[in-house]
Amino acid sequence: MRKALFILLVTFSICCFSQGSKYVYARAQWGDKSTCLFYLNDQNPKAKYAEKKDYVLKNDKGEVMHFKHSMEFVNYLANQGWELMQVADISLINFDSETHFYFRKPQSEFTREELDKIIRKE
Repeated sequence: MRKALFILLVTFSICCFSQGSKYVYARAQWGDKSTCLFYLNDQNPKAKYAEKKDYVLKNDKGEVMHFKHSMEFVNYLANQGWELMQVADISLINFDSETHFYFRKPQSEFTREELDKIIRKE
């Protein structure tokens, strides 16, 4: 009886915890002219190579957003539902570094059309 109860409890726990959310992941970094580069998907799919200008964060009107410092755009993205996961300093070849901010947001907060643009199928 104890074995059966134990197996039932373990099975129930596995089923409950395996129903985790799926997320969309993004990266942000400080851009030129006090902007935020937000790498979520290819904003200019017709271009052969993506350029930084294609990833500048814009408001609902399509205007480039300017921030006083990186924490301001981190707070803005958090207010938009993005969860900050990690901050990493990336060393560059010229002995400089960039700070990358990694975010995630549940897929359930996106429409199917938005997910089709963001998530590559093949």
